[in-house]
Amino acid sequence: AGYFKDKAALCREYGLDPEKRLLRYISSFGYASMSEEEVREISEMSGEDFTAFALTNRVSMAETLDWFDRYLGAHPEVQLVYRRHPSEWNSPALDALAKKRPNFRVIFADSVKQWIVAADDIYLWMSTAVAEVYCAGKSCRVLRPVPIEHEYDPVIYKNADCLTDYAAFAAAADARGDAPFPIAREVIEGYFD
Repeated sequence: AGYFKDKAALCREYGLDPEKRLLRYISSFGYASMSEEEVREISEMSGEDFTAFALTNRVSMAETLDWFDRYLGAHPEVQLVYRRHPSEWNSPALDALAKKRPNFRVIFADSVKQWIVAADDIYLWMSTAVAEVYCAGKSCRVLRPVPIEHEYDPVIYKNADCLTDYAAFAAAADARGDAPFPIAREVIEGYFD
């Protein structure tokens, strides 16, 4: 308290309306915008085949953006700020949704924690920023349109409470953050205490 900007200050800084609900999505779709050649190069360098995981990234991102498009179209009183993954710098899908929905913004500036503190509701896919959410004393929702391969899913997400379809996401967004933390306290504290 006192270190981070409050919601009103952060919204004013980025041209958002502080009176509207502020949803924050923390993306981990690092492979979604990679070409097949880039995925092949990473696979060869690491000795691990990332082809299936890249497809999971692409499908998950497309479905998640569809959920956001539908929800924001029905709820112009809500604004969603998307925090792209650092390697998600070339994404025509993000640009297209930002052009279509004025209440959808892609903002990479400021720290993940700053946005966590200011946001009314927080959503993520598989980001380890879930620990930042927990340490900030807030809750979040995990959006999983398709399952993530076991070998790529962070271990802290095992048995996490995930939203797997649009209806569940919309209901959670309508509930305005009244959700228990999606990962058991003893699990998250076991890794991040």
